[in-house]
Amino acid sequence: MTRPNFSVGETLRRLRAERAFSLATVAERAGISVATLSRVETNKQSLEVGLLVTLAGILGVSAAEILGGEQENVDSLSRRLAALPAAERAQVLLKSARPRSGSELGSALDGLVSTVEVLRDELLSVQHALRRRRKS
Repeated sequence: MTRPNFSVGETLRRLRAERAFSLATVAERAGISVATLSRVETNKQSLEVGLLVTLAGILGVSAAEILGGEQENVDSLSRRLAALPAAERAQVLLKSARPRSGSELGSALDGLVSTVEVLRDELLSVQHALRRRRKS
């Protein structure tokens, strides 16, 4: 169940402020405009999966933490990632695993392992589908 008064935008703003990052710094690192980041932080623009993962990496947190750690939000993120075409999903996951500083290396390695597991599952799914087609 979602917490009352929970806001993804407010969480992003709080995390950014805790790290003393300016809007311009985070926007530049994310490859978006300051105006776009401002609209996301004020909940005037929706947050795409790729941007969520990118911002999580910049802020050094998980996407689930930005989403409030609520299981329904995490499930929603999983469904949105699963709905992406395989190539786009792989790009999002690989981009999220890149370390931005030496202190993020451990976190990046964890993310990379998760990415490899997701890619492995995707490959097994494709392999299974090909086997079914051959049998038909």
